Amino acid sequence: RRWWFSLSGAVVVFAKYPDCVEEGTVLRHAGAHAVFVDVTAFASRGCWQDRCESSDKFDARDRGVCALACGHIDECTHWAYGVQDGSAKCFLRKSDAGREAAEGWQAGSRDCVPAEVSDAVQAFYAAELPVLRACDAGKSAACPDIVRAILTWKFAIAHLARAGEEAFDANAMKYVAQIQSDA
Repeated sequence: RRWWFSLSGAVVVFAKYPDCVEEGTVLRHAGAHAVFVDVTAFASRGCWQDRCESSDKFDARDRGVCALACGHIDECTHWAYGVQDGSAKCFLRKSDAGREAAEGWQAGSRDCVPAEVSDAVQAFYAAELPVLRACDAGKSAACPDIVRAILTWKFAIAHLARAGEEAFDANAMKYVAQIQSDA
């Protein structure tokens, strides 16, 4: 769906996701356009120098994750999604400079995002992921990456806490806060 607005005779077109995604475009860092922030809420792999606590990129399952990450990071104004070194990557940028044509890449502004999923739904689905459930008994052949499981669990708890602010009473929120501090 697209919307057209006339401002002083000029026509401005706003496109809704996914129509706002630019196909065949990558936004390169180029030494000036990257946003180095803590992306551990969105990823645990594929970060710059393997440091997700300060990175401008991360492995992302799809472009929607990339777009939502940019939308949640104040410094991010644009994002790009595509394959780099065999992994699907999300690049976070502070401008749309560094623009290059690149087959298989997609880019958008921070306003080009899919509809938000509620915190309650995110908490539920994250906590029920089979790869997380496999780690209930700790590290094993079924759970080879305990750090990833811990980060996923923290993600689920953070979303549960946000959902609970509107739905839980003070006593229930004390339990959620205790779980958060123990994690």
